[in-house]
Amino acid sequence: MDFMNDENKIVTLPIGACLVEVTGNIDEVEKGQRWKFFKELWNGKTYLKSLGYTCLIPRQEDPSILGEIEIEPLEKAKILQLYRTCRTEMDTMLVDGRELTFRILVDKVSALKGPWPNMLSDFQSRARKWPETKIVESIVKDGCLLTHKPSLQVYPLQWKITFSLAEQQLTKTFSFHQKYLFILIKQVKKKYLDMGLMENGVPIVGLTSYHLKTIYLWMCEEMDPQQFNQHPGLYFLVFLNKLKKCIEFYDCPHFFISTLNVMEGLKQYKRPPTKEEIEGWTHKRKMLQNITLRQISILMQKPENFLTDDILDEIDETHIHLLQRTIGDEQ
Repeated sequence: MDFMNDENKIVTLPIGACLVEVTGNIDEVEKGQRWKFFKELWNGKTYLKSLGYTCLIPRQEDPSILGEIEIEPLEKAKILQLYRTCRTEMDTMLVDGRELTFRILVDKVSALKGPWPNMLSDFQSRARKWPETKIVESIVKDGCLLTHKPSLQVYPLQWKITFSLAEQQLTKTFSFHQKYLFILIKQVKKKYLDMGLMENGVPIVGLTSYHLKTIYLWMCEEMDPQQFNQHPGLYFLVFLNKLKKCIEFYDCPHFFISTLNVMEGLKQYKRPPTKEEIEGWTHKRKMLQNITLRQISILMQKPENFLTDDILDEIDETHIHLLQRTIGDEQ
């Protein structure tokens, strides 16, 4: 497969999306079934259907990574769900003489392996202090992933470009202090910045872990890695200051496609469908923004008042409400 060239585009695709042209031989696919996977249009070229691809993958071809099982009953889903949550069995481990019980949550998305989007990304060429050049070269060589993305214009041919494999490579190169600090930041968000959760487990303010990860990766790229080991507390404050600015202006470039603003969605978060409700929604959004900014300022002034032992016991409610639906789990 190849990405569609810009000069061949008839419709305008959003940044981060693409059309996948099939350049190999599709004669092996039974003619009566081809309509499910492919669509021929625009000068006779063949394109892969994202929805057809993901929904027709047999579950048997999706082996477990950590022995996880589906949270949703298999018999209830006749087709493969586009986004699924799995979990492992309960396990225990000793930490400082204390026995902790846990299970691992695994989110699964059907995807295709694609080449690195050189025309969209500047990751491969920009100056940086982290990571090493060989890591960058390895990430670019490994390419990206393509997942299904609905679109009114080219549905179901549009694919979303994701960089989860690249992010995995980057986080594996974290030093102990880089990794520790990021975990601490996520816990601070859950306890002090989410302002509670909606029924579906999404934070009321719309601030997600992906926002934190994006800002943190930019910070790691700009800073000397050794400084994290020498001044971890200082870099905690540096991160909070960057987070504050991003929320204040609703602006944070995507780490791999810097022309894409990952904070853009916060301006549209939970926006009401009717014009009559927009004024009230705008006031509430501004209120949540101000509360979040004020809370970050308080955290920065006296972090020692908030970084206490009880932050380690913060529960990830997003996954808890999913686990409660698991077959055989006691309520």
